[in-house]
Amino acid sequence: MGVRLAVAAVAVGLLAPSGAVAETSEAELKAEMVERFTRFVDWDPDDLPPTELAVCIVGDSPMKAPLEKIAKDRKIKDRRARVRVVAEAATVDCQIVVIGGNDKKRLAAVIARTEGHAILTIADAPGAAAAGAIINFYLDAKHVRFEINTRAARDSGLKVRAKLLRLARVVGGKP
Repeated sequence: MGVRLAVAAVAVGLLAPSGAVAETSEAELKAEMVERFTRFVDWDPDDLPPTELAVCIVGDSPMKAPLEKIAKDRKIKDRRARVRVVAEAATVDCQIVVIGGNDKKRLAAVIARTEGHAILTIADAPGAAAAGAIINFYLDAKHVRFEINTRAARDSGLKVRAKLLRLARVVGGKP
């Protein structure tokens, strides 16, 4: 399914080479945005492993295959990346966690496990940023957009750069 790009194209275009997104599936676009987000999120150097970044997926996410392709083709945060599917309990060993599906219990379990750790949590479910995910995708008139929970980012020790925040809908924190 093709996705009209609007704000997402601007977000991806910030760092993408010209013409990087032509006719792209929604999952491919979101996976590309996940990689781009990492360019505007800073971890404390001590919180990143020296050689391999763990990109973990919890639940069913159509972003898995596109993320695997990205990890195979290029580095993330100057490190090789390995994409793997994990259970909620294993998320503390990840630097990026993509939370698939709309399961509120799964989302709450992942947030509870990752909260306060230098782990970039990215969800794709209504209300996920307000519930504590750092970044959440949403569709607005067929445009892929994203929101950022600045409190969750700050509590995790991650620094989200202003350039990314300007493109996002900013959410303050957990209810």
